[in-house]
Amino acid sequence: MRKSGFTQLIVISAIAVGWLTYTLTLGGGAPQLGLDLQGGTSVVLAPKGPASTSSLDKAIEIIRRRVDGLGVAEPEITRQGDFIVVSLPGVKDQQRALTLVGRTAKLQFRPTCQSGQPAGQPDAFYEGLLKSGGACTTPTPSTPTSTVPASTTTAPPASTTTVKPSSSSSSQSSLGRPLPAHAHLSAAPGAGPTAITAVAAPTTTAKPGPTTVPTTSAPAPSTTAAANPLACGALGDKAADTPDNQPIIAGEDHNHDGTIDGCALLGPMAFDGSKVSGASASFPSGQWVVNLDFSDSGLSLFNTLVGHCYNSDPTCPGGTTAIVLDGRIESNPRPQDPTFTGSVQISGPSGVGLSQAEASDLALVLNYGSLPVQLQQQRVETVSATLGRDSLHAGLIAGGIGIAAVAIYMILYYRALGVVVVLGLAVWSALNYSIITYLSGNAGLALSLSGVTGIVVSVGVTTDSYIVYFERMKDEIKAGRSVRSAVDHAFKRAWHTIVAADSASFIGAFLLYTLTVGAVRGFAFFLGLSTLLDLITAYFFKRPMVALLARSRFFTDTRWFGIRAALDAPPATPAPVPVGMATTGGEQ
Repeated sequence: MRKSGFTQLIVISAIAVGWLTYTLTLGGGAPQLGLDLQGGTSVVLAPKGPASTSSLDKAIEIIRRRVDGLGVAEPEITRQGDFIVVSLPGVKDQQRALTLVGRTAKLQFRPTCQSGQPAGQPDAFYEGLLKSGGACTTPTPSTPTSTVPASTTTAPPASTTTVKPSSSSSSQSSLGRPLPAHAHLSAAPGAGPTAITAVAAPTTTAKPGPTTVPTTSAPAPSTTAAANPLACGALGDKAADTPDNQPIIAGEDHNHDGTIDGCALLGPMAFDGSKVSGASASFPSGQWVVNLDFSDSGLSLFNTLVGHCYNSDPTCPGGTTAIVLDGRIESNPRPQDPTFTGSVQISGPSGVGLSQAEASDLALVLNYGSLPVQLQQQRVETVSATLGRDSLHAGLIAGGIGIAAVAIYMILYYRALGVVVVLGLAVWSALNYSIITYLSGNAGLALSLSGVTGIVVSVGVTTDSYIVYFERMKDEIKAGRSVRSAVDHAFKRAWHTIVAADSASFIGAFLLYTLTVGAVRGFAFFLGLSTLLDLITAYFFKRPMVALLARSRFFTDTRWFGIRAALDAPPATPAPVPVGMATTGGEQ
């Protein structure tokens, strides 16, 4: 065997063993598993009306950003016709993930007319509430809208400050119903006037016009009113579809548990989420807050809204600025100052604060709330972790049985050359596992059940390349060559066949990956990766390994195990020795 071949054998073996050792000890240990192997949630979303391909693609991009913000490893977000399929493997809080993904309506900023109203009342109650809004619910030409072009300039970043507490947590609504504790929103020092306070459920202040709703038609608040997703009657259900310049009845989630336990009357939209330039959760001064930045035009619109609410004028008698997504109030800030010149901070109720999850969720909503098309859930599928483990075990067992059966067959049929197949599959498997684990940790790749199937199928493709080589060696030996001579000659001819066969498999995998979606893409990716690794191991491991074995009489001439017996080669005979010369053993 040439020295270069021996070097190639050592190098690829060292890479396979070293990389696998690193992967198992320091490199993560195992790849990230897909939805069908570790459990998770899958949701199918559909547009509420006609939607263009470009708008759906943009929606996918925004949803992907939302999901990435959740920290879900390898989410699969694809478009199948007019449907968007979102798969979230391994997500722990499935309801939270579905809530964020499903909130696909436009993010809006609206003035608050009345808040703290009970949920679960008859439609007549909310219709009366809507009629009682007075000037707050009457659109005026001066009401800012989302048609103002956004500027690309962002406000200065927020710094950490102490948030002013609100003293209104004990106030009562017009129905005598206690309001929940208030959250706060503050401005950073140096970025504008002192502070703004965000209120989860604001107090009701003196309002012009009718300020109360007749209580004769309103039964006592129901604690089981969450059967309706918004629990604010027909008006609450239609909030997401109401025109921007019209008032809405929006749901309030006071307990942040996904249940609507209060309703609010909000005025026409002041501006939408396109004016938000950035939002992030942070932990200054021992409490979680959300830092909110606007574009130049957005800050101007925000200050207009804040000015109305700060003074509780007729267009914002509730005194708070509601941040609304999909007909649900995400936050309801109460201004502490009439204008701002920089970043704004949203903090939690006095003495309670926001949790990390609440701050992160609100930041995600503010960053990625606006979608170019409204989507609604068509189907939700949840795979339990137990079922995922069962699928993983079944896949591993199938793969192990398949590889073991191939190894036994190859050793029985090709004797010593079968050992080359086993060692080659070991090197191929080590490289495959290491690459998959690396891509899982650094590129978000997830190993799904379809991917396991692709790897198992590729075992047959890899084994075929060995059979092609060994059968070509058999032909060379029948043509009169020795075993050692047949190694190189057979590989040169077999290599072209191996490349052609693997190229056909790779092209098929590439086309499947490019033209399909869902599980088929996973199958195609892992089949293509395994096929490429087969070419690498065939050139750098298979040929030099066979050449090394061919130099040993044990592997070539052993009666039941040797290469000659496997390839039907005649026994080695000493060459004729001229008279007067010493006899040398071995092949010439």
